[in-house]
Formats: sequence, structure tokens, C-alpha cells
Amino acid sequence: MLKNNKKGLSAIIVTVLLIGLTIVAVGIVWAVVNNTLKKGAENVDVGTKCLGIDVRATSVVCSGTPATCIVRLERTGSRDDAISGVKLVFENATGSRSPTPSDYAGNIAQLENPTTPAYTPGIAIPEKVETTVYFKDASGNTQYCPQPNIFTF
Repeated sequence: MLKNNKKGLSAIIVTVLLIGLTIVAVGIVWAVVNNTLKKGAENVDVGTKCLGIDVRATSVVCSGTPATCIVRLERTGSRDDAISGVKLVFENATGSRSPTPSDYAGNIAQLENPTTPAYTPGIAIPEKVETTVYFKDASGNTQYCPQPNIFTF
């Protein structure tokens, strides 16, 4: 005769299952927290760099129809970190802005005053230029400084 043995799971199996589930849960939480901390650290790094770097337009000459503009930039500030470039957005008296920002790529050394190539802003009679410094983070993504400089000409 066969005996019906209707015992539940043994205590050892239950303990092993609970430990396994706990390890999986901790691993998932760690992956999310670690990713968030890394992104936060990159943002802090870019923010710190931006505080000590100031790149602004010192003169702008626009001519022709459609307008082509040459911008003279100047870098000042207390930090000498290499930047990846400067985005230039032109604006006219009616508030129209460049449909596509112009890009002055590459580092500008401390106290350097480069002149950009001629850009066609894509708007009629530009009167302002906004300069925004950007960096490339460790992943190669573009990180823009939050405060642009505006030069009226």
C-alpha cells in the first residue's frame, strides 16, 4: 500500500528560495540606484565646469542677403577645462530665431579671441546672438551649460 505523504515544502527549500529572491531584488535595486548616481555625478561635473567658464560674443558683423555673420568670441572665467564647442543662435528684432543653431566646434583656450567662420543664420537682419558652451560627457553625449550669453549688435 502506498501512503499519501502530503507534506509541504521543506524549511530548507523555502529558505533557499527566499534568499534567492532577496538577492535578485537587491541586484535590481542596485542597478537602478547605481545608474541614477552615475548620471547625477556627470550632471554635477558639467555644472561645475559651466560655473567657471564664460564664452561670449564681443563683436558681430553681418552682411548680404541672405545675411552671413562672422562672430568674434572671447573666453574668460576661472576654469581652463577644455570645452567641446559653442552653439550660436541668432535673433532679429521680431523675435525670430535661427531655425538651426550654428556650431563653433572645438576648444577655445582661456583668454583666446577666435573669429568664427561665416554663418548664415536663416533669418532676416539678425540683431542678437546667443552663445551657449557645451561639453561632451563620458558617454559622448552633448551637455549644454544652462546659462547662455546674449550679445546685441
